[in-house]
Parts: sequence; structure tokens; C-alpha cells
Amino acid sequence: MTGRTSSAEETVVCSAVVNNYRLAHLNSPNDLIFTSQGNILFTDPTYGWAQSWPGVGAPELPTTVYFFHTKSRTLFPLSNNDVLQPNGLALSADEKTLYVADSNSTSGKPIGVWEDSVRNVYAFDFDEKTRRLGDRRLVHVVERGWPDGLKVTKMKYGRELVLVASMGGVDVVDTTEGGAGVLVGKFNVGDDIVFNLEPVGETGIWLLTGMKGVYKVRITGQQSMV
Repeated sequence: MTGRTSSAEETVVCSAVVNNYRLAHLNSPNDLIFTSQGNILFTDPTYGWAQSWPGVGAPELPTTVYFFHTKSRTLFPLSNNDVLQPNGLALSADEKTLYVADSNSTSGKPIGVWEDSVRNVYAFDFDEKTRRLGDRRLVHVVERGWPDGLKVTKMKYGRELVLVASMGGVDVVDTTEGGAGVLVGKFNVGDDIVFNLEPVGETGIWLLTGMKGVYKVRITGQQSMV
């Protein structure tokens, strides 16, 4: 087996899957997830403009949660008023509930932290066939800062936990009863901020991405990650 190794610049061609809604530029897409059908849900807050990222202009659209149908390449807005600054998002195991982090407590230009604004995680009924969200429910409010990345994991005995990345660590919220979530624990990282988290397979080990470092935690009794 001989030959030189090609660089990414020589072998990879990238193109945008979607970059506008009815010819208006998207703001700055933040987080995305796939459904089991291969479609994409993503949030579009204004953080690119707020932080003066190169090439990002003033917002042309409301902050929105979008559904992108990958086969027809059609973009559908799901919500542009129920969530002020949509950030992280995650689907429940049965894909009937969509969790969305509203980080409006961190917003504005120049960007600032406003403790008197919402820093919530909402749950919505989700129907992929009709591409609709319904029945918004407040399931969690982070203690300080803002909620960022979200993940859902299913535990033994049917409990479903929503993991909320935030200032100081990751909040662990039990949403089994379907109503208001119950804070059952927290992964503490001191004075750092956790932006996102990912599982290491089905091992129960999770990696947390912070501003100052990457942290490793283990969840015992985890049945599956969704």
C-alpha cells in the first residue's frame, strides 16, 4: 500500500445544506440534531451578530427553531415567539418531546448577561409528520448564567433525564412525569462554564466541554443515550 496522503483541502468539498429562509439569511445556526428519519432540527439565535463574528450581518429573521426536511430540502420554522433565544435542543427517546434551551439571559449587542431575563429549558410536544410544536412547558430554570447544550439519556426503570449544560456544571433534570422537571443532581465544575456534553458510547461516561477544560463524569444506571 503506497502513495501519499491527501490533505483535507484536496479531497473534501463542502457546501451549505441550507443558509436562508425565503432568501433572508439565517442569523447564526447554533445547535442541531437529527431525527430517526434523517431530518434536521436546529436553532438560529443571534449570537454571531451579537459577538461580531466576521461576515455575520444584522439579523434578518426572528430567532427560530427550524425543521429541515433533508429529502425535499425544505425548511420549516417551528417556533419564533415561544423561545426568545433558542440555543441547545434535544429529543426524547420516543421523539414526541422536543427540549429547547432559551438563553435570552445572555443576549444583546454588545453581548451581556441579564439575570432578570429567561434562562429556561422548555419542553414541547413534537410531531414530525405535521412539523408542529405544541403545549410548551417550562421544565427547568438554571441557577445562574444561561442554559446551553442539552442531551437526553434514559435510565433504568423508565426514567428520562435531561442534561443541561450551564454555568458551574451540568444540571440533571428528571422529566419522567411529563410535567415540570425535577432537579435531581448536578455535575459541578466550579467556576467554569459547560457549553456542551457528549456520551462515550453506552459506557455511562460523559465528556463535558468547558471554557477552561474538558471534564469526564460517569452516570451509573444509564440504560441508553438518545
